[in-house]
Amino acid sequence: MNDCRCEPTAPHPFHDRSRLVLPFHRGALKRGRLLPAKVCPMKPNTGLFIISVFITVVLCVPSHSAEIRLSGTVTDLSGKFLSGVGIALAKNGNATSTNSSGAWGFSSALAGIVVPPKQTPVSAMGHLEVNGRRLRVRHDHVDVVGRKASGSGGFDAGGSKVAGFVSARLAEASVDTLLFSWNGSVCARVGISSLEDGELGSQAIDTSKGGVGSTAPWKESITYGVFVDARDGQRYRTTTIGTQTWMAENLNFKVDSSWWYNESADSGAKYGRLYAWNAAMNLSDTCNRSTCASLLQTRHQGICPRGWHVPNDAEWNTLEAYRGAATTGLYLRSTSGWSVAASGISGNGFDSFGFRALPAGDRTSRGDFDNAGSYANFWRTTEYHAYLARSRTLRSGVDDLYRSDASKNSGFSVRCLKDGL
Repeated sequence: MNDCRCEPTAPHPFHDRSRLVLPFHRGALKRGRLLPAKVCPMKPNTGLFIISVFITVVLCVPSHSAEIRLSGTVTDLSGKFLSGVGIALAKNGNATSTNSSGAWGFSSALAGIVVPPKQTPVSAMGHLEVNGRRLRVRHDHVDVVGRKASGSGGFDAGGSKVAGFVSARLAEASVDTLLFSWNGSVCARVGISSLEDGELGSQAIDTSKGGVGSTAPWKESITYGVFVDARDGQRYRTTTIGTQTWMAENLNFKVDSSWWYNESADSGAKYGRLYAWNAAMNLSDTCNRSTCASLLQTRHQGICPRGWHVPNDAEWNTLEAYRGAATTGLYLRSTSGWSVAASGISGNGFDSFGFRALPAGDRTSRGDFDNAGSYANFWRTTEYHAYLARSRTLRSGVDDLYRSDASKNSGFSVRCLKDGL
């Protein structure tokens, strides 16, 4: 099939009795180039004329997730490398922490930072020229990736970049914020975009201050352990209470049906994530509206990392018994961060064992966030019925660690317990 054809038509005031039809041939979009148009033989009496048109070409390169590998180091203001500094992307939710040398890195693709698709419309001013018996396409513009149009036929891949290209790419870039947190407080924020990649250098943070959204300090009298979650590189302090080893922080591993309080990265740095019951148990969301007791194991790992599990009621009882059930809440609550109770009593506790329970609040089944500063709710591996599950709760001004029930769609904290013998 010919690419160009001459068809008889009504007389035209400017040239002979032929009308030109110019469909682009199949090879016109090849490797992102606008190839020269085919030529049409014309009648001998065809004169020279030029028609200016806008030609829009779509350069089709599949979009893809950015293989961005970000890394760096963190120091205090004196230049000493810091271990255990939390690094997280505010929108994306990916997180890690610095190692013993103060180094950190995201070594895999970041799902939420995506290089804009290269399926980009390119507008170029083109000219159809009929010279003698040949029809040619001439264009004199640049495409969006900065290639310069040269002569007739195609784009010059070696053409110079133009300011329009830079501004267009910056406008399309996905942006996020790197958060640096220390002791549960965000101490620094660094803007990042999908156009950046590689080593970001060293970030100094002030460890003498609480930072943004400061919260309870760690107890200097407690000897904490450290656990690194191999799934995302986050580091958690741990504490041994009697025969049990608990995480001294709420879990902050991102999965579906989990949230930061008020979707705030500052709250995430302090409180970890809030999980729907099925997410905490690592079960299908159908378990939030049906009984799934048969899927729960005696030592149920749930969303906790390997070697750890979501505590059952008997294991919470063991924790209560270590000090005495009547005052367990007082000894588990952090030394600051809790609101004053309605009775006028301070909600802060003693944090005697390094458990450091913070008032993370909850997410209601309606999707509202509530009770930060006054409640801490922890899921346990017990159902009440198809739509409700059991939890343990600490409340400002209340000294015990009491049992409660809630909708499985509520968002509560998860404290992981280390597997025993």
